[in-house]
Amino acid sequence: MANIFDYIKWRGDLDFNASPFNPVDSIILSQLSYLTLDSIVPGPEDKDSVSVALAVRIYEEKINSAEGLKLTSVFKEDPELIRALGA
Repeated sequence: MANIFDYIKWRGDLDFNASPFNPVDSIILSQLSYLTLDSIVPGPEDKDSVSVALAVRIYEEKINSAEGLKLTSVFKEDPELIRALGA
């Protein structure tokens, strides 16, 4: 049975102009919104932004750093999800 990781691998190279936003994209975005990415992505008051790919690189650096990253996640697959989206 296919899952969201299969979908990301299958359709992940397309932008929303080529393939409009759909219910599966909504599920992925919803799951991503539950990740605590403090100190990785700017807050709503900031004018800066980061791509998902850059957020994943920062995430990986923090995970591998001496202090580590305390990431609050809802689903056990959250680390795998953010890595798949960054790829």
